[in-house]
Amino acid sequence: PVHYLNKYNAYYDGGWRSGYPEGPGKLYFNNGSFFEGSFARGDIAGDDGVYIYPNGSYKRGQIKNAKLNGNGVFVSPTGFKYEGQW
Repeated sequence: PVHYLNKYNAYYDGGWRSGYPEGPGKLYFNNGSFFEGSFARGDIAGDDGVYIYPNGSYKRGQIKNAKLNGNGVFVSPTGFKYEGQW
């Protein structure tokens, strides 16, 4: 089942453990964007996550403290691409 997470102001669909999001999952935001990646003890975490925006652009990369941090890529619908550090 999908659960609302106040922490992220988003709906979560994915694994649970001890009452927290755990493992692979997705967050769906009210603006139409979503995040897909790994969760650990209720936090976004892991080596690979992707934020996809309503216009089709996306950011993909390493996650630290619930934000892209480290190597990553941004791709816009117009074809603009950035690869580097967040």
